[in-house]
Amino acid sequence: MNVRGLEARVKLLLLGVAGLWAVTLERPLLLGVLAGSAVLALCLSGAGWRRILAALGGLALALWGLALMQGFFYAQAPRTEIWGWHPQSGWALALFGPDGVALYREGFAHGLAQGLRVVLAAAAGLAVAFSTDPGALLGALTFFRVPYGLAFMAVTALRFGPLLAQEATQAWTAARLRGFEPAPWRTPPWSGAAVTFGLLRPVLAGCVRRAGTLAASIQSRGFEPAKRGVELPRRKLRALEWLLVWAVLSASAALLAAKGLYFLYAEDWYYRTEWRALYAFVREWT
Repeated sequence: MNVRGLEARVKLLLLGVAGLWAVTLERPLLLGVLAGSAVLALCLSGAGWRRILAALGGLALALWGLALMQGFFYAQAPRTEIWGWHPQSGWALALFGPDGVALYREGFAHGLAQGLRVVLAAAAGLAVAFSTDPGALLGALTFFRVPYGLAFMAVTALRFGPLLAQEATQAWTAARLRGFEPAPWRTPPWSGAAVTFGLLRPVLAGCVRRAGTLAASIQSRGFEPAKRGVELPRRKLRALEWLLVWAVLSASAALLAAKGLYFLYAEDWYYRTEWRALYAFVREWT
C-alpha cells in the first residue's frame, strides 16, 4: 500500500502519532528509525522529484545544523571533546577565552536527537501534505472535530504552498533574464543578497493578489466559517488500514505507559522490583 492510497483520516492519525513520538522519545537510535520511516513515506508520497529533493535538502540542513549547534555550544558535564581549537594568546584568546572552540560528543548526540525529532515531525507532515487531496484532507479534519473554518483555512494554506513556489520561481527567472547571475564567483555576496531580498516584494504582491481573488470567490459562493459545511464523502477503511491504526495506537499506548512508569520510578514515587527490565529498556532505548 503506497502513501497516497491511504485514507486521509488514517494519514492524519499517523501524523498525530508521529508528533507524539517525536516529543516522547529521547534516544537517537529509535528516533532515527522513525525519522527514516517518515522520510521513506515522504519519498513515496507521489510528489514530483523536485519537491521531494527540496524537502530532503531542507530536512538534512536542519538535522546537521541542530547537531553542530548543540555540539559546539554544549555546556553541561560530562562532555567529551571531538575536535577543539584552544588559543594560547593574542586576540583569539581574548575573543574565545581559554576554552576556545570545541565540538563535544555529548552535545552532538543531543543535537542529533533534537534534529531527528524535527525530521520525524516535518517529514510526516510533508508526506501527508504531498499525498492527500485537499478535499479529502478537509473531510478528515472535520471528522476529527476541527472547526470547519479552521480546517478550510489550513487546507487553503497548503494549497498556497505550490503557488508561493511558482511566484518565487517566476521572480527568480525574471531576475536571471535581466542579467543577474547568482554564481558567487561572478556576483558579490552583498549584491546577490540585495537582489534576493528585492524579489520578496513581487512574490508577496502576487500572493496577496491571489489571496484577494480567493477571498472574493469564496465570499461570492456564500461561505460562512461558523457553519460546519457540507459532509464530504469518505470511503470505508480497508482491513490493512484498520490493522495499521490499531498497531500504532497500541504502540503509542504502550510507550506512554512505559514512560509513565519510568517517570514514577525516577521520581521515587512508585517502584516494583519485577519491573526492573522495563525500567532498563525505557532508560536505554526510549
